Amino acid sequence: MLAIGKRWWLGSLCLLVAAGCGSTPEEKPQAEGDAWYVATDDLDRKVALAKPPQRIISLTPANTEILFAVGAGDKVVGVTTYCNFPPEAKERAKVGGFLGKSINRETLLSLKPDLVLAGRSHDGILKDLDKFGIPVLVFEPQTIKDILRITESLGRVTEQEEQAKRVTASFHLRLESVRAAVATIEEGETRSVFYELWDRPLTTAGNGSFIHELIVEAGGNNIFGDLDSPFPTVSEELLLVRNPAVILAPTSATTESKRLQILGRSSWSDIAAIANKDIHFIDEDIVSRPGPRVIDALEAMVSAIYPHLEFAADTQRDEKAQAEKVRVEKAPSGGSPE
Repeated sequence: MLAIGKRWWLGSLCLLVAAGCGSTPEEKPQAEGDAWYVATDDLDRKVALAKPPQRIISLTPANTEILFAVGAGDKVVGVTTYCNFPPEAKERAKVGGFLGKSINRETLLSLKPDLVLAGRSHDGILKDLDKFGIPVLVFEPQTIKDILRITESLGRVTEQEEQAKRVTASFHLRLESVRAAVATIEEGETRSVFYELWDRPLTTAGNGSFIHELIVEAGGNNIFGDLDSPFPTVSEELLLVRNPAVILAPTSATTESKRLQILGRSSWSDIAAIANKDIHFIDEDIVSRPGPRVIDALEAMVSAIYPHLEFAADTQRDEKAQAEKVRVEKAPSGGSPE
């Protein structure tokens, strides 16, 4: 799992460095031929959709999670091998891995998609699918703001606007709860944080990454937040000088052995986080994917950095209750939800 997460992040480095904020699809399509809707993606491309998409292929795990979150999962016919959430996503046909060169064009075309959601590494696919007249939207969120924007955008594109608004409203509610708790941190009590993305070479999250944004939102002081690179490699000497109080890292199948490995680094023995065994792991899927579950990662970070802080965990139960309500409302008349 660690190797998979590493490959995911290696691919994400170039994607997130280049990613921009993008534009929001127009509220109403402009008159362009017979277009049902004209959307603007993160490459500032205007993409005309002739009709509401019914067969969608998603080439990034984040967009897959967003589609299912807004209630458009039944329209997803193809995903990548990395799209493992929600569980239903794993039942969809696989068209390849994360990077564009791994996508099987024949499999993709055989699924007869009427919309493909791609990332910035899929520029070759854009050219290929353009020959077949298959519309492609490129969405590559890199900030919390982007995640919320794209969630509502995909809600409009899939005719799931109300559910998309519920998802973003719940996200906002939980985010404000975290911010209120973090605001109670006294001056001088802010804790310094080192995020170890991987150790060979020693790589962390710097300014421009959404992990840095999460650390800041969680009230932490990212010791490498001053580096203008989303995922910089850093020296062990500089790490020792900056002496973090907390070490965070993504989970893997070998989390416990990773913890022991970090604790066993003899040259790190004087680091406060090592001395106090203040090492915490965040689910690598929720912290590495800019999708709706990033709010889960943020809450986990707050609990790791400031275990004494309390925030309204009830919002999570409210969200689940609302999701259940929506599921019941969609059930066939006289029947029960599946």
